[in-house]
Amino acid sequence: ENEVFHIKDMIFNTEEARTGLWNFVSAHFSMIDKVEGNTYTDEPLAFLLEDASIQEVISPYYMARIVDFPAFIAQYPFKPDITEREWRFTMTDPILECNQGSFLLRISENGHGEATRISAQCPDKINIQTMTTMLMGYKRPDYLAKIGRLQTSEAVIDMLEDAIEQQTPYISDYF
Repeated sequence: ENEVFHIKDMIFNTEEARTGLWNFVSAHFSMIDKVEGNTYTDEPLAFLLEDASIQEVISPYYMARIVDFPAFIAQYPFKPDITEREWRFTMTDPILECNQGSFLLRISENGHGEATRISAQCPDKINIQTMTTMLMGYKRPDYLAKIGRLQTSEAVIDMLEDAIEQQTPYISDYF
């Protein structure tokens, strides 16, 4: 009674490997009462299990912060496009002065980004927390604009939606 099969990580490269791992787990069902474990954020586990009753808990333990915005942008993997893209905006940062002010973000056709400081104030507004949230993939530009955290035009929102990879951030270990 109360025997638990705990899975720390399940890593597979093919569908055949995924099926093999779950077959290994299911071979132990006569000896266990439940399976517990960790999955990455977008794992469609409930969909993959037939007649399964699962309980899912999301625990956001991590925080992120962009410390040097221009340096971060120089390393950021924007998605390629057929044209160069630009966005002028004013960003606030309550802690680091180097992240405050107006910037011109240029994204080349191959996805290389460059953020340069400009002197003009811009009508588009964002703070460093929202920028971090957006670039790390936690929330999409469209949603951030809807809740008032990103103030810009629909054209810029569409450009950012296209330029930023759509994936949920996940770190599987705790320190």
